[in-house]
Amino acid sequence: MPFCVIAAEKESAELIKQNLIKTGLYPDWEFQVCTSARDLYAFSPDRPGVVVVSRFLPGEDTRVLLQRLPLLFSASHIVLLAGNLDEKGKAFVRAARQAGLNNIVTGKLPGDRPYNLLAALRYAREDDELSALMSGEEEIGPPGLEVEEREEYVPEPPAAAPPVDTAYKERPRPHPPQPAGPQAFSLVERQEHRRDADYLDELLGRYAGPPGPAGGSPTDPAFERPAARAFPAKPVQEARVYPRTGGRGVFVLTAANKGGVGKTTVAVTLAVALARAGIPVVLWDLDFGAPDVASFFDISGVAGIEALAKGLFRPEIAEGLLVKAEENLYVLPGPMDRTVPAFEPGEIGAIAQQLLSRFPVVFGDTPPEFWTKPWLEGVFPLADRVLAVVDQSKFSEQETAAYAPCLLAMGVTPEKISIVLNRFSPKLHNAKGVEKHFCSGFKKEVPAKLLPKVAAVIPEEWEAYVQRGYKGEVVGLDDAYSQWHALAGEIAASAGYTYRKPEGEKKAFFRFFGRRKK
Repeated sequence: MPFCVIAAEKESAELIKQNLIKTGLYPDWEFQVCTSARDLYAFSPDRPGVVVVSRFLPGEDTRVLLQRLPLLFSASHIVLLAGNLDEKGKAFVRAARQAGLNNIVTGKLPGDRPYNLLAALRYAREDDELSALMSGEEEIGPPGLEVEEREEYVPEPPAAAPPVDTAYKERPRPHPPQPAGPQAFSLVERQEHRRDADYLDELLGRYAGPPGPAGGSPTDPAFERPAARAFPAKPVQEARVYPRTGGRGVFVLTAANKGGVGKTTVAVTLAVALARAGIPVVLWDLDFGAPDVASFFDISGVAGIEALAKGLFRPEIAEGLLVKAEENLYVLPGPMDRTVPAFEPGEIGAIAQQLLSRFPVVFGDTPPEFWTKPWLEGVFPLADRVLAVVDQSKFSEQETAAYAPCLLAMGVTPEKISIVLNRFSPKLHNAKGVEKHFCSGFKKEVPAKLLPKVAAVIPEEWEAYVQRGYKGEVVGLDDAYSQWHALAGEIAASAGYTYRKPEGEKKAFFRFFGRRKK
């Protein structure tokens, strides 16, 4: 059943819905209305098929609204109601086009023909047609956006609009929001010789006895935790740990079929978000060939995962290797001696099980071309969720279609896979297109509801994230509507925690993680 959200000023939203229903053209559609930008944003996780937004929707600056729409509704067919094309109306259209939104209805509702609201709900508007309209080559319809209660829509769809299927083959091209002011987590010198076992056990609430040898560092000098630089405590969210509902932790892997797509930045940002919400997290660098997590946190002079190789794995040694990067966030570095350690089959899996027995969330940052790395054998089947990172700017149909079979070969089932779409640009493939090609690698017998979907869309200004990452900063967590928080909230819920929202925007952000209930 097609799901359509109508976001308009209070006096018009319900009237638009009723008039659309009266046409009889949408007997199987579900219509929902909202009267503020805040309530509109709350529908993002519901992935509506169509989103109709009025120029006069209150609650948000118009330009900010237009920049956020494609990011929050990347898989939706977005329709804008511009009203009369006076100077303000034209300014609205120009701003919308800059944001990659072309499905714009002008004039008094149901809108100027041939592209009125009835056409816009099903068809994408051609860019050159809109250009002609703005240049004055096309006749402008009657002025005003006022909706009169007695006016009925004409049920005749225009013949001029190119037909598309229900998946909206030419969905409006989205555009990312302007990057929010970065939250500068500058690095400071701080001593972290080893994890505080008493604090950690109290925090996790799962240790039944005295710390024993796991509470301190092994006697071997190689395991001493020298000075490590870490983030200062600048929580974005209320640092309060909520009781868990489960036992074993949640294992999340970030994966990519090629390098340079932002995979490590995704893992680091989500780990920081959860830690700042008061949830204990381990970030484990599984890229033994080119480890990068330690450099992000400026960790040096310590032993890494290589200390557990060659049959040396012991639970107490594994925990002694953890570096406390900030409150609630622990890092298990990759090889610090820049060699690829030799692990026996099953040893990496045993390390994973040990971490999952102690922490509610464990992130594993895997290397590019993960299917070629022998040490990952048996690791992927342990994952509760795999974040398949796709760089939209490097997107190719062939490579994306080959992505899914590689994950299947590693023992991952489709329902555990989520797509993170980086460098999202309105001039490139939309989210549904990426999903389509990614899922083409699965057998047709896989139910549609189990197929992977885009879980987060990251703006095309990805370089800002990467550059700040190398300075020890995390970008985007200060925006209450950032999709980092949506994804972090899902992971927290699967671990049995309530993810705390940033201060402000309380009502909308609370719904941001909740499925709409009827």
